[in-house]
Amino acid sequence: MSRSVILGGEIRARDAGGRTVYEWALALTSLLLALVIGFSGGDNLGTFFLAILVGVAGVAVSSPASIWGGRSPAGLLVERFYSFYRRRTGRNVFDPETPGTGTQPGAIPARAKKGIQDNAPVMVGDVRITEVPFSARDRATIFRQQAGGTSYYTIILEVQGAASGVQEEDFEDASHIGWGQVLARCARRTSPVSHVQSFARSVPSDITDHTQWLAAYISPDANDEVLRSYQDLCLEADARAEQHRSYVVLRFNSSVILSRMGTAHGGGLEGTYRAIVNEARAIMELAVSLNAITAFRPLDHSLVASLFAHCQDPYTYAIDDYAAAPIEKVWQCLDANASRHGVQVNGKGFTRVGYIPRDGFEVGELPVQALKHLVSGIYPPVIHSVSWINALEDSQQARVKARRHRTRDYAKKRERAKKGTISDGTDEVMLGASEQRALDLMPGQGHHGASWAAYLSYTVEREDQLESVATHLEAAASNAGVRHIEWLDLKQDLALAVVLPLGRGIRT
Repeated sequence: MSRSVILGGEIRARDAGGRTVYEWALALTSLLLALVIGFSGGDNLGTFFLAILVGVAGVAVSSPASIWGGRSPAGLLVERFYSFYRRRTGRNVFDPETPGTGTQPGAIPARAKKGIQDNAPVMVGDVRITEVPFSARDRATIFRQQAGGTSYYTIILEVQGAASGVQEEDFEDASHIGWGQVLARCARRTSPVSHVQSFARSVPSDITDHTQWLAAYISPDANDEVLRSYQDLCLEADARAEQHRSYVVLRFNSSVILSRMGTAHGGGLEGTYRAIVNEARAIMELAVSLNAITAFRPLDHSLVASLFAHCQDPYTYAIDDYAAAPIEKVWQCLDANASRHGVQVNGKGFTRVGYIPRDGFEVGELPVQALKHLVSGIYPPVIHSVSWINALEDSQQARVKARRHRTRDYAKKRERAKKGTISDGTDEVMLGASEQRALDLMPGQGHHGASWAAYLSYTVEREDQLESVATHLEAAASNAGVRHIEWLDLKQDLALAVVLPLGRGIRT
């Protein structure tokens, strides 16, 4: 029997009302201000009502609500203001030939060989890269990043999945089972891996080289009927064929575990890099042994440069165009002023980014193969990327959180029964999700916890194609159990970072 997975159910934020740290600060500040106003007014009735108004207004504008798309009015207002600020100051336009249009480089870590960010877009933050030996024949690129918080490290590996075609039903899901075991291994307390990003890139296949070779080497005496038949086949393949690349990004937060491993490998940044390489190699070899993937290879400087250049401007750079864009000049000209619905790259292509919210998946079971409809099989083919990132959590910590959620859901159910009220079904869905998670996380099941985020981007040649292709992709997403996609139109210039293999895109 085919295996399934439940992604829907968590359709409402839990814990702290879904507020961010800044929203909590606003709410507490408004309550404190209300207390100050109330006490300073003495017996004045007007001052008393003013204090109540300040407190209620502060809590209201800092509270996320479904009517605002799960955001708070204050958060949306700040987002719009920051978008307006970037437009007025020109920070939403990056020109690699003009110094000062992006972020300025920070302090270069000791022993860092090269920096990707001498003049980089605002979305990048402080990123430094180092090429280190991975095996006897391969070299790997390690990113040291700092984007608004503590620094962390990432390493990119290209992976090859199992071949498609006719397979036995049980064997078809073997790769998904194996990958689940790999994630469980990464989620252990003894593992330095904090996040795992799965990144897929799909582009229409270009058969120009093939047809040119045929024209040069085909026999003049070849049968015309055979040639016409093969020409029809090439045209059909050109209209439908896709090229796919899959990558895994392992993220290592600066932690005690990573520090100990680095010390065991000689200390300093060199020891940390060796620890990261050894851990990444062990994880990928485990994935191969569990049939989660069939092969892997690390990305060196040339592979990283071609991948990043292609993801920004696929019309200029092929995904294997290793010599076209050096690592020092990998960032392209990005202009978010050219369109409100996307970012124009090098003056000739537009990229749009969206994400799947927590209530974006259908409630209930989905086949583990469902998401392949987002990666392949889209007709006509579209240049697009799919990024799925997991923030891993040890099973014991996940069980504590799951028990707390389940207790709250049961308390709400009893309270409704006591009052005789009827809900709109949201509470029942949330209770079902917490019960399923508690069942999955039972001791001995082998499951660990994770928070996930899913992103999708696509690139078109003209601005007037953005909406039509978005509708096309949303229709394909519905086959993957995705109910809706939120397009990040107010911050497309910043959102581009989450659809690059940088290990970003989830707030922890």
